[in-house]
Amino acid sequence: MESNFGLLGKLGLSVNYVKLGVGEMLGPVYTSDSSVQMVYVAKRTGRVQITGASGKIELNSEVKEGELFLVPKFFVFAQIAGENGMECVSVVTSSKPEFGYLSGNKSVWKAFSLGILQASLGITLQFAKAFKSKN
Repeated sequence: MESNFGLLGKLGLSVNYVKLGVGEMLGPVYTSDSSVQMVYVAKRTGRVQITGASGKIELNSEVKEGELFLVPKFFVFAQIAGENGMECVSVVTSSKPEFGYLSGNKSVWKAFSLGILQASLGITLQFAKAFKSKN
């Protein structure tokens, strides 16, 4: 998108567009480069959940068309589309933001060995295997 929005790159910003179908979810995701996101709900409704570095849920709210929310640096967030889907546009304070994912094929959990998962999460080997296979 940078070629379409060259001025944003020069300002150190980027833009993302997310279109979620009914009940679809984006995330949990975070920016690993200390950038901040300002997200505008362009169409329809959904739910946003934002979690701080301590694991405390800072925001768990329904959002609707025309609303804006801010995702602070290093906070994890998820967007869940409502019964009619949801479309959002976000401005990120980095021209090339780096996103980290906590689930799915791009999950950071996939990079950890079973031993690291066991030690860091205090879980059994069996649970670590099950956890890794689901992420």
